[in-house]
Amino acid sequence: MTKTKKNSVTFMKQAIKEMILQDSEVTKILLGNEENNYKNVKELLGKNIYDYLADFSRIKNSTYILYDANLIQRHEDENVVCVSIIITSTVANHDENYNNYIDLLSEHISDNIFEKWDSKHIRNYYNRAITYEGLASRNISFQISVDYI
Repeated sequence: MTKTKKNSVTFMKQAIKEMILQDSEVTKILLGNEENNYKNVKELLGKNIYDYLADFSRIKNSTYILYDANLIQRHEDENVVCVSIIITSTVANHDENYNNYIDLLSEHISDNIFEKWDSKHIRNYYNRAITYEGLASRNISFQISVDYI
């Protein structure tokens, strides 16, 4: 029997959500420099990546951060939580220096991940550009042992 941590997937989803909501630079970008309050930002965060990617008709013209976590068995004696964070936008958004908001968000979130969790416990990390249904996006993925979280 492999060692598991009860509710590790739920814990990671909540940790990712809180990490995003607590970064004022991220929330400022998500809200298009509007008033930064929890309710406004919460509306922009998808709870489950695959629900939103399956039906883009529900998404308004904005930039979104979608995330999910799954428990997988890495070795016989180790389980890991695999996290995927997708940043996508239905409009071309950039700052006054023409820095793409998707890239800026992915940099902020990547920094936050390595601040929150020790890099020696993060495995298979990548931050790459993807295209889905013609939309430019970024996918940040990593694995972390349930024993560490």
